[in-house]
Amino acid sequence: DSLGKSTGDNVGLIAVDNNYIAYDVTDSDDPWPFIVVTAPADIYMESGEEHPYSYSVCNSGEFNPVRALVFDKQLNLNVTFKAGDGPAIDMVQNEVVPMIWEGAWDTRDLMEGEIELVVTAEGTKTRNRTITVRLADVPCPEPIQTQDGGDQDGAEEDGSADDGGEAGDTEMDAGSQDGGQSDQAPGDVDAGSGDLDQTPAAGGCGCATQKSSQPYIPIIFVLFMTLVVLQLRRQRS
Repeated sequence: DSLGKSTGDNVGLIAVDNNYIAYDVTDSDDPWPFIVVTAPADIYMESGEEHPYSYSVCNSGEFNPVRALVFDKQLNLNVTFKAGDGPAIDMVQNEVVPMIWEGAWDTRDLMEGEIELVVTAEGTKTRNRTITVRLADVPCPEPIQTQDGGDQDGAEEDGSADDGGEAGDTEMDAGSQDGGQSDQAPGDVDAGSGDLDQTPAAGGCGCATQKSSQPYIPIIFVLFMTLVVLQLRRQRS
């Protein structure tokens, strides 16, 4: 298929979750639901090579974050994640940015090594997105205090994150990178136009943390561009 005429894998979405770039594609003819898993990191790219910014997830943590961007025409979605042969765990829709779904993964009974994690979205139809995660004996994230005083899995309140995994120190812009996952820490999705602090955390993670008060602007921009591409496709057809 030539550029501009293909209807397969012709719409892409890039999301930056701290130091990690998540990338996935869908078809303009049948895109929904569209799932992009941003945490934890997929250790492999679509080519099969290990992602240079992948990191390990602690295998003794109660609050390892799972995050995904889910887009659908249908508003009432049911999103879950499942690790290996474990049970399906409900994910919660973010109140500020509704396309973000979040969950907490308890890995305390799991062994070190690779494990598949599947995010499932039930909406217009049911679709899955599978990534491969590496569990290891690395420092675990701690729950944070939310504005209402409750605990939430992730990083410290200032947005810094300690995933405990090995991460790259390079600041990365959203670009076309293969669909693997990279070195992200379990803080909030790192997007926005604020200054980035890449001071390595205690676990060796050189994680970019966001100081902006509006951390989701680039994700919303990517969503906007995705919708623009879909509209252009409809006009050409």
